[in-house]
Amino acid sequence: MKSINNRKATPFIILFSLFSITLISNCSGGPGYVPAGGNNNMCSQNLSPDVKKLLGCPTAPAASTQQLPPSIIIANGGTYGECPSVPTTGPISVYITATDFQTLGPVSGAAVSFFTSTSNTVGTSSPDITATAGQNGITTATLPTGIPFVAKGSSTGYKDTYQFGDLLAGNDAGHFLPVLLISDFTVGLLSSFASVKPDWTNGAVAGEVVDCSGNAIQNAIVSLVDAKTGITVTTSLVYFTYSSTFKADIPDSSLTSTSDNGIFLSINTPPGDYYLVAQGVLPGGNAIVVLGESYVESVANSVSIANILPPVTK
Repeated sequence: MKSINNRKATPFIILFSLFSITLISNCSGGPGYVPAGGNNNMCSQNLSPDVKKLLGCPTAPAASTQQLPPSIIIANGGTYGECPSVPTTGPISVYITATDFQTLGPVSGAAVSFFTSTSNTVGTSSPDITATAGQNGITTATLPTGIPFVAKGSSTGYKDTYQFGDLLAGNDAGHFLPVLLISDFTVGLLSSFASVKPDWTNGAVAGEVVDCSGNAIQNAIVSLVDAKTGITVTTSLVYFTYSSTFKADIPDSSLTSTSDNGIFLSINTPPGDYYLVAQGVLPGGNAIVVLGESYVESVANSVSIANILPPVTK
């Protein structure tokens, strides 16, 4: 058996001290998949056809006067292209590994759950599937293929940790799917490096800006767009850089865009539904374009992880 990490699963990697983490995330980046139904709100705005395509909107959304910033231009078929879709082949059984973010060791007895419906908000609804990890941190679950879902890990001493955009293919049956749990200590340490004092009436959002092959994208500017209002939310967002002192990627509050690891962390993000949007200039270009987009929810006293990727092929 092997860990799920293939063409549609992109690693989100943060190195801290002497450890590294891999999170499975889908190649679609989330367009069209919104557990809270946020796409309907975004699609009702007066967006350009290309923005509507990026968000997976229906062909004839209701008109409105709300618009995204005019500087946003979609990188249609640009260097980063579109990610291939993954077909739905029916539910499959996989091994779930409850994994400590820092040590990569198993979290015995951790509660793992999954939100597979497209009509629920994960912060205020019950999961569709629940299980408890054994002493080795392993349990099993039957999950859908071809559509993104949300995984959640919970245990004493850890923040509830949500993974958005996980996506399975039929040939992933019998493989391992890691569900990360980030400890209170680790979150506090990262916040300290970011020079931000956490307010846990809010949540934290982390991820990586990547292309369809999982390669980190440098010099990308990340924004959180409220899925209900279309307004860009200002939060304590920091990017990561490699530290030769710690031999690890850590938050660097002096950065204004992603470094060569593509990692970002938004602390004190108000609870709600968001689109993570990465903007930048394509190699050889000079216009600011949208490099990718994904859906995420910020949940109070929790950490949510979602990579930002190019749109999926329609």
